[in-house]
Amino acid sequence: MWLRFLADVDIIDIYVPFEIATGIALFTLITILLVDDFLYCRRHALPAQTKGIYVALLEMFICCVIEFIVYAFKLWEHNFGNFLRVGMVLFITIVMGQFVNWWMRDQASVDRDRFINRSIQVAVASKNPSESIRLLLEYLGKELGGKRAYIYEDMGNERFKATYEWFVEGLDPMPKEGFTLRYDNCEGAFIQKMAAVGDNNAIGTIKSGANIMGFLGVNDVPEERMKGVDELMGIMSYFFAQFINQRKEQERMLYYSYHDPTSGAKNRSALREFTDNRIDYSQPFGYVVCEVAGLREISDNLRQENTEQIMRDTARCLMDAFGDDNVFSVSGEEFVCFGFENDETYFFNDVERAKKLLKERGCKTSMGAAYCANGTTDIMNVIRYTRELLAKDRISHRKK
Repeated sequence: MWLRFLADVDIIDIYVPFEIATGIALFTLITILLVDDFLYCRRHALPAQTKGIYVALLEMFICCVIEFIVYAFKLWEHNFGNFLRVGMVLFITIVMGQFVNWWMRDQASVDRDRFINRSIQVAVASKNPSESIRLLLEYLGKELGGKRAYIYEDMGNERFKATYEWFVEGLDPMPKEGFTLRYDNCEGAFIQKMAAVGDNNAIGTIKSGANIMGFLGVNDVPEERMKGVDELMGIMSYFFAQFINQRKEQERMLYYSYHDPTSGAKNRSALREFTDNRIDYSQPFGYVVCEVAGLREISDNLRQENTEQIMRDTARCLMDAFGDDNVFSVSGEEFVCFGFENDETYFFNDVERAKKLLKERGCKTSMGAAYCANGTTDIMNVIRYTRELLAKDRISHRKK
């Protein structure tokens, strides 16, 4: 209206140039915004995800060029603006499609973040790493709607074994013996092996750095849940790797807390926990005290490594006779052993076997052993009696 009043220009005469100018201005503005977005994503190492906008701009540019040619050369009388209007409709449609795609991606990201946050809440509900792994594995299987969730860990020598498993009621557990996978192709081989167990398997590789620790899997995931599951399994595999590392570190700390570093046998703390909580004194058991003869003199005359080797050899002989869990190092030269044979004859056969092994290894020891056929009500009486036998055996060795 102002153009008609001030410049005597009819709107019909400038409609097409106005549309072209508007389209060019819009194209320029969006181009500037896209360039700025591209530079921002590049600086922060983020994916741009703007292919749809580029397609919309390209078709808009083509429509503007065609409209300009038609207008400039008067190729289509009284129909100016048609190409521009078509281009605008296509532009809006493509851009709306891109916005819908972004919204769906954001929703998937929100669902993924919700899943991860909930997973962390489930995992930290227990301070025990093994219990956290079991809770998290159950949550993962139920959330994905699978019938079985499991973890196979590398046990060494290319042997993988199922260490954790969750499955719905009615299924049988996986075989515990595990299977062998070559390290150079274990990922592909594992996926093929699990394909025979179930359909729609979600598989993740559990790694510590570049080293494969094992595999995480969920079988029979519904088809609608398979979209984006690979990214989710990768994230969850990272969490499981952290918990497995925590468990291994806890096991190492527990081992060193209850084992003598020199001999390899269990230590005083383990003996105290064993006698206070684990042993049933009402049942038959045997008690042995073994002392390495003349260790102090040996230490004075030989190097430290020799005395440590003697302690290791002595511990190994006793553990071969009575079992690794039943031998305890209580001092630098003394061991306590338990035997749980139901017959006194069998127990003293183990004692004689221990003496034979010690003699073959060249370990000079004194030993006292007592068997409680009906258990005991006072372990201190058993200990005193066994030490008396040890003292007698020590004297008899000196006379020889």
